[in-house]
Amino acid sequence: MYLAPDPAKKDAKRFLIDQVYGDNPPPPQTRDEAVAARVRAVAPKPDESLSKEFEQAYISSLKKERAKKK
Repeated sequence: MYLAPDPAKKDAKRFLIDQVYGDNPPPPQTRDEAVAARVRAVAPKPDESLSKEFEQAYISSLKKERAKKK
């Protein structure tokens, strides 16, 4: 048995999208983009202090390598 989508629900969804985005609705997403967006939303945020420490360590290792080449 086929059930047609409820037009009232569709209108409610459209109303909410219009409230959030106004005249600029988001572009339609492919399935992969939608999954990637959900994964990014759930994934833990990187720790800024760790990334800064890593960046400094990487820069110092590059400087050491350059010093060895000279």
